[in-house]
Amino acid sequence: MRHPCRYRGCAGPNYVIVKNLGRGSDFSQLEHSDALKKALEFGAHVVSMGELQESSMRKIDRQDASFWAAVNQTSGPDALGLLERQRAKHWLKKTYETLRSLPL
Repeated sequence: MRHPCRYRGCAGPNYVIVKNLGRGSDFSQLEHSDALKKALEFGAHVVSMGELQESSMRKIDRQDASFWAAVNQTSGPDALGLLERQRAKHWLKKTYETLRSLPL
């Protein structure tokens, strides 16, 4: 099945499926789904987003902070420690590299 936009000569949307390892690691339901098959037929790209250390992720969630704020805020009860900030910076770098690799 072709994407309907292709019949009209337009490029159509870019589809990206993200396996978010920070929220789970069992993607078997996705991998066996008709939705994934259909998305791949439309040219979807599948990427995995690595897992950030759980304790750091909880602190960032509690702060309701952006990742930028989390790695730059050094004080406060939920501020990340030095090692946590370094891990978060590394995770962000890897995540951005993954996103930049997509042909969008």
